[in-house]
Amino acid sequence: MIGICGGAQFIAKRFGSKISRLRGHVGNHKVYFTKNYRTIDLKKSYIVNSYHNFGITKISKKLLSIAIAKDKSIECFQHKKKKILGIMWHPERYKRFKELDKKIFKMLLWN
Repeated sequence: MIGICGGAQFIAKRFGSKISRLRGHVGNHKVYFTKNYRTIDLKKSYIVNSYHNFGITKISKKLLSIAIAKDKSIECFQHKKKKILGIMWHPERYKRFKELDKKIFKMLLWN
């Protein structure tokens, strides 16, 4: 299962994460990956598009943070045991999926 933006918030909340009001998450911003996944460069920041005023500010113990924003809010997560992934940006709003988004979707299959 993959939750995007509001779907990711719903999943995160369902597993006990905290959702709070945020600033600076409408439009493009950088995300930083916190976990090494074969093809994602941890040293690099990635630009993503966002359209949310609320975000995940505290992650559940059942979930694993994969990427964060500059304000430390969770931008991408996965469930520790189940094949569940949450992404706070919108890969579907591009004409073609970005390579980063393809890698993240495949990541769910690798684990």
